[in-house]
Formats: sequence, structure tokens, C-alpha cells
Amino acid sequence: MHSNVYEVSATPVPSQRYARAGNLPDWFYEQICSYAENTDPIQRKQAIHELAHFLGPFCRCTGDQLTFGADLKDSFFRKGYVCFRAAAEVLAQTAFSVFNGSEVAPAFDSALTGLNDSYEDRYGVYIYTADTGTLETLDHWLRHADLSQPVYIGGVVDYHR
Repeated sequence: MHSNVYEVSATPVPSQRYARAGNLPDWFYEQICSYAENTDPIQRKQAIHELAHFLGPFCRCTGDQLTFGADLKDSFFRKGYVCFRAAAEVLAQTAFSVFNGSEVAPAFDSALTGLNDSYEDRYGVYIYTADTGTLETLDHWLRHADLSQPVYIGGVVDYHR
């Protein structure tokens, strides 16, 4: 299974300054991926279009620039929210003996995993900000980014887990 890490910037990134696989922090290789590869220009262009499509109808891609509509967060997170609520309802019914591990309950483990995954996909798309050296999940980035401003995609790294 593979996904991508996208470098984002408030200004266009010259190709000679694109983030590369070697820029990613050690924890990413230790916890998330087994290896990563830099994309060639054709793969990079395709990956940028795939990201825009993945973000949905409120994301517009023009070359290296992504612009976002006001409803992007609502649209993008709606399905995850439904799953999150369903998992939370199951977890709210958990007996203490399951919570403390005295009783084995696969449904509890599944609901807990579902709750976490619906909030933040740790094995999906990542966003790298070269200016700060920050690497974060797309979910985390979307929740905290100022989407009223366009972003530019620099390097794209293909990673495998």
C-alpha cells in the first residue's frame, strides 16, 4: 500500500528546492512507512491532480496551486464524522471489564480503531511544510490550515507501508 507526502507552501516552490524523501523525519520511517521515493515530474503532476480530486469538489487545481472553497472542510470530513459518531456510540456502551482488559471484546478494539481512523488517517496522505519542517496528516493539516488562502505544492514523495 502506498500514499503520498505533499510539500505545501504559501508561495511557489522552485523545482530545485522541492522536498525530497530525505527531508522526512525519522519518526515517519520508524512508525509509518517502510520506504519512500521521490516522484518524477510526470508522477508529481498526476499526484497533485489526485490530491485535488481526493479533496473533492471544493478544491481547485491550477498547475501547482490549490485553492479551496468555503465548504471544503464540511464536505471532506462529513463521512468521517458519521463513522466517528457511530464508533463513539459503541464505545460509550463499553463495560469497565472490557475497558480495563479483564474481558476480551474484539468489537471494542474495532470500534476504538474506527474512532481513531475516522478522525485521523495515520497511513494516508501527509502534508510537509518545509519552512517549519512539519510533517502532519492531511486530516490534521486541513483542520488547522487557513483554507481561505491558496497553497502551492512543491515536492511530492511516494511512500509505502
